[in-house]
Amino acid sequence: MIFIDLGNYMFVAQDFNKSRDKYCALKAFREGRVYGILPFNYYWTNIATLFADAYYMGKVLYPDAFRDVDPVAKANEIYREFLGAPLYATIAKDFKGGFRQLTEFKCGS
Repeated sequence: MIFIDLGNYMFVAQDFNKSRDKYCALKAFREGRVYGILPFNYYWTNIATLFADAYYMGKVLYPDAFRDVDPVAKANEIYREFLGAPLYATIAKDFKGGFRQLTEFKCGS
């Protein structure tokens, strides 16, 4: 599986469209196992988003172990604790919808 920082989504999408073969050489791209996570590093590390991403990644990688975790609810819980408000929807809106499988990267015919 591959996780793409949605802060760089535009650059990855442009490069994918320019050099599709190199991406499609990767099994994760061929099998559609590419996921978007919220950006947590820019000029500093946003620890709250890092934790929220970790829960989402856990849910994708280990669905049985994280079956009781709703990544959006968990993100809001974390944002509320760190920043005083449930900010997932606001942040996700700025970054291509937030946590999701990136089905737009198509390999093959």
